[in-house]
Amino acid sequence: MKNWQRWLRLSIYAIVLLGLLYLGFNFLFLNFLVEYWWFQSLGYTTYFFLRLVYRELVLTGLLIAFFTIFFVNFRIALSVARRFPETPQVSPERRDLFRHLREASTTMYALISLVLAISLVIPFYPRWRELLLYIYTPPTGIIDDTFGVDVSYYLFELPIDLLIQRELFLEFSFLLLFMLVIYRFHPRLLLGKGEDLPLPAKIHLIILLLFIFTVEAWGIILDRHALQYIETHQPVFSGPGFVEMWVDVPLIWLQYLSFMATAAAFAVLIYRRKGLTWVMVFSGCFLFFWTAHYFSPILKQQVQTYLVDPNELRRQGPYIESSVLATLVAYDLDGVEILPFPVAQPGEFVLTEDIMNQVRNIPVWDREILDNVFEQLQGIRPYYDFIDVDVDRYDIRGRYQQVYLGAREITQEQLSIAANNWPNRHLQYTHGLGVAMADAAQAGEEPMRWFIENIPPESAAGLPVNRPAIYYGTADYPYAVVPNNLGEITASDGEGMTTTYHYQGNGDIPLNGTLRRLFLALYTGDLNLFYTTRTNDSSRFLFRRNIQERIQKITPFFLLDEDPYIVTTEKGLFWIQDAYTTSDRYPNADPYEGTINYIRNSVKIVVDAYNGSVKYYLSDPDDPIIRAYQRMFPGLIRPLDEMAPEIRKHLRYPRWLFEIQMGIYARYHQTNAETFYRQEDAWELLRNPSARTNYLTLRLFENDRNEFMILCPFRPAGRDNLRALAAVGCDGDNYGRIRIYSFPVGQQVFGPSQINALADQNTDVARNLSLWSRAGTVQRGRVIILPLGNHILYIQPVYLSSQGVRIPELKRLILSMGQNVVMDATLEGGLRKLERRLGGRQGE
Repeated sequence: MKNWQRWLRLSIYAIVLLGLLYLGFNFLFLNFLVEYWWFQSLGYTTYFFLRLVYRELVLTGLLIAFFTIFFVNFRIALSVARRFPETPQVSPERRDLFRHLREASTTMYALISLVLAISLVIPFYPRWRELLLYIYTPPTGIIDDTFGVDVSYYLFELPIDLLIQRELFLEFSFLLLFMLVIYRFHPRLLLGKGEDLPLPAKIHLIILLLFIFTVEAWGIILDRHALQYIETHQPVFSGPGFVEMWVDVPLIWLQYLSFMATAAAFAVLIYRRKGLTWVMVFSGCFLFFWTAHYFSPILKQQVQTYLVDPNELRRQGPYIESSVLATLVAYDLDGVEILPFPVAQPGEFVLTEDIMNQVRNIPVWDREILDNVFEQLQGIRPYYDFIDVDVDRYDIRGRYQQVYLGAREITQEQLSIAANNWPNRHLQYTHGLGVAMADAAQAGEEPMRWFIENIPPESAAGLPVNRPAIYYGTADYPYAVVPNNLGEITASDGEGMTTTYHYQGNGDIPLNGTLRRLFLALYTGDLNLFYTTRTNDSSRFLFRRNIQERIQKITPFFLLDEDPYIVTTEKGLFWIQDAYTTSDRYPNADPYEGTINYIRNSVKIVVDAYNGSVKYYLSDPDDPIIRAYQRMFPGLIRPLDEMAPEIRKHLRYPRWLFEIQMGIYARYHQTNAETFYRQEDAWELLRNPSARTNYLTLRLFENDRNEFMILCPFRPAGRDNLRALAAVGCDGDNYGRIRIYSFPVGQQVFGPSQINALADQNTDVARNLSLWSRAGTVQRGRVIILPLGNHILYIQPVYLSSQGVRIPELKRLILSMGQNVVMDATLEGGLRKLERRLGGRQGE
């Protein structure tokens, strides 16, 4: 029986030990090894180790610092205690109760110090990167108007100072408690009634107490800077106002001074333990501190009621202007150019060759509808899909041309049940194939003009279609093992037969060994990877093939734009991903949707769709956050000049960022305090998100050439007419340049909803829409607002989907200028109709 019990215990121990070994191998060694291989394949080995070392150095440094403070104080207390003889009058009960303190060893106090230090370091663990930013913080050169401090203090230092202050207060409070226990109850210091502590013990306790008071006083000063984030005055403005600056700030200084005086008086009182004078001084200082603290809310309420509320604009005016200025700087809007845009009368419109050149580049297809068109006309095979259709510009036959293009990505969800097996998922259906590119400026009732089309991709326009295979994209791809002995399915030839392809790139991890295959099989939890005989010496293990997942794994501290886009070049296909640095700590700035109040598009990321390489390029060197990351991780972010020119010319200003900026600017363009307070000229973005911003090719910045830009219309708050147009450049020196074209306040400029109503009232438009609706589904697209000279032209496409094959067809274009509405199959035809109609009216 005893043998049975012994073997049972041994079996249980063995199972537990094997389980622990497996967990350690799987979560420590295996994860580390695969991550190392992956970062090494991307050329980020140094960055990989630097990131690990930084985290461990920061946390270990804090742990050592906290441990040292605890342990040194324990050693001081023990050293002081051992200098005195044991007290003879101690009762046996108390002597037994604290006998363990007499027997306490260095090891015991070291263990206590370690436990306390770990408990204090734990809150820093998820914020180790903020600690590094705290260390590497660069100055911004921007001084806040409120307290005269560099903005970098608020972005990097203040949040960590608040955390450090709290942890130091806890640390010294624990220390004081432990020292009191040691000094009061150590058998060598147990005193009789009325006897005092020895002088060294009192000095030690006083120093600790002064540290606690100092740390708490530091917290009072930090509360002063934290006034930058109060929301008391929302929704009028952000940050401190009259009450905070004239009541809170003086009271904070009074609290600080009285608190420090209280601490000094208390320390002297502990040291001397006699003297009515010091009791009175301590009581007076404490009473002054308590009065300043307790009556602060009451005084603030009285000042607000009797001084501020009756004269709010006068009292709050300087603080409103300060908040407006800070908000504009925080969202990079302080350099916006505002230009008047007097709209000419429609009768003055003359169709010129320059206008014709501009409208030939206007995108008349809605992106949402184009997704279906691309899928129906260029998907070709069920395992290919267009996840998104993007807008860009290319030089085509010597002409600057706006285009729509989409990547033909692999999608295994469409495979039949019989075909959905392990070899097909991971060995054969591994990649997408090329892009489809269409002219943005189409005409009604004509076939789609393709610049790149078909499988394999071909271009009658002379655009590059080299290395079209897409192994990394925006879909959720499973891992792939390529090349392999089965060959990868790439396309159908002209007779409908599939062809095979063998990967020739250097993406991710090579499978050059049995042990490596075993480790990767354990990592994925898929033993088929280990048992398969279809791999060869050239096979590579491609995973994390979604480009955003890939980027987030490397740099989780960047916020990624939701709309990466693909570029075709002579060297192949590349994804461009916009990345942002953000903060919610910019002083005195209005938060966007309650989340962030600072944002910069500081990084452009290029991902090779074939090899999966990820390269970071600096696009905003003035951003202090990205400069801190550059200091922290040297070599990670490259200068923008190192980006290949054929990729760089396709950089564009992010639509999402521009919408955030314009959402803020709609209120904060009112820089005058009185105008802002009354919201006399508040603007709004259009209700329909799809009509808010459009990428267009226009001549707004330069008169001699077309440029790619985003156009955003504003309407007056609560009204349907237009108030202004905002444009931001995407090309060359005008990249990021924002202009606001403001319409005269007394002039009526129609908005999209009003243009829709005018079109509905037009007899020809209504009759044709009614006729087409009998043959299928009629759909009207978004209204494109187009500034041409001093005129505003409105363009609205009309689509028809037949009842059989539901492929949307561009049928007509509705054009409006003023109250004049025409409809034609082409932009040129519609403009000529408008010119004739307006000319006729002018003649009349």
